[in-house]
Amino acid sequence: MIIGYILWGPDNGSEMFSDLDTLTEAKKCSDCGFRVDYRETNNLFRIKRKVYDFSFTYDSIAISSLKFKEFCNRNNYGNIRFMELERSSGFYQFILQNSTIPFTAREVADLCGSCGQHEIVVGPHVDLGQLETPLEDGFYQSNILYGGRGRLHDRPLTPVIVVAPDTKEKIQKVGFKNMVFEAIVKKNDLTTTPIAH
Repeated sequence: MIIGYILWGPDNGSEMFSDLDTLTEAKKCSDCGFRVDYRETNNLFRIKRKVYDFSFTYDSIAISSLKFKEFCNRNNYGNIRFMELERSSGFYQFILQNSTIPFTAREVADLCGSCGQHEIVVGPHVDLGQLETPLEDGFYQSNILYGGRGRLHDRPLTPVIVVAPDTKEKIQKVGFKNMVFEAIVKKNDLTTTPIAH
């Protein structure tokens, strides 16, 4: 039985916050030095590849086109906040609100006592032991934020985005391209599904 689908998108060749940008800087923890909120928007951000309706920046921020935003509005997906990007007309930062589903992590390391976030949270798994039926039409997010810090790009921890089976069919029917759907399959003897990350 397919519970839902992990939603992946291509990279758009951009960074929401870049270390090379001296005019604006993301909020960071004073102790560990890492970004504390993936939902923060850089008003000077410019998207480099404008050919995708749903994509991610190098620092793991989900970006939506106007076309994809209108699709979500038509289908009354009310748990999504679209933050307008002032320097990238027709594109929005895509932020899910609530609607979490249970996940676990393969590895969690280096907790910061100040901001309460870990430096590394990798190996996302859907906790299928708590999911009995396919998800209802809509967008969901993991209840855990994932990522690995200290790499080339200053990445905040971000949720994994999940869509229901009916939602996937609607997206594909409209004809959105370059979106990858990874099935979350529940079998009688399976309690978690590993996600490539």
